[in-house]
Amino acid sequence: MKVIAVTGGIGCGKTEFCNVFKSFGAFVFSGDDEARKLHFSDKQVSDNIKREFGETIYEPNETLYRAKLAAIVFSNPSKLHILNLIIHPKLIEKFHDSIKEEKMKTTKIFVLEAAILLELKINYPFDLIINVTAPLKVRLKYITDRGLSKEQAIARIKRGDPAAPSDTATLLRLHPSYYPRLKPFVESSGAGNSHGVTGGVYKARERIHRGMLIRDY
Repeated sequence: MKVIAVTGGIGCGKTEFCNVFKSFGAFVFSGDDEARKLHFSDKQVSDNIKREFGETIYEPNETLYRAKLAAIVFSNPSKLHILNLIIHPKLIEKFHDSIKEEKMKTTKIFVLEAAILLELKINYPFDLIINVTAPLKVRLKYITDRGLSKEQAIARIKRGDPAAPSDTATLLRLHPSYYPRLKPFVESSGAGNSHGVTGGVYKARERIHRGMLIRDY
């Protein structure tokens, strides 16, 4: 089983790029989706979040006020660090468990989608690492389409999280050991769907088709 990591900054089109792999039958482990599940499915996680951020961070039905939590952590790096200390160990554990499960199912390609690939510090020998990037205007359109204001979108992009670099050169500078496995990033060109990601991503589809991955199908 080949194991691939897809990373990149917020609003670059990582999910749509991963959907290309899904169309080839790959299994995609979304770091964001799995982290959200932990908020309510893991009692230790929810208890720790309540202890650090207050009981009112959850609704009476135990649903997390995600917007409220996001407002706190994205305006306070120390709070974000605390949240990551709660979530990341559990997320890494789920990643390794999922790898084992998919190997037993004879899955051919496993894709990890994670914006914070460096910060997670996953000790795994990925066969391939892909950094997805996009022009600023495309990223802003995609993020504001999610319901954030332009100011909030710019703040998140400019937050300077080194674990989610928006260009390949930065990724290599921060983690030079990735060099042998890192493929040229896929730039979302701005042509395609409403936020411009699909055009760039699906130009990469044929590159994947012609590359070493498709031979395993």
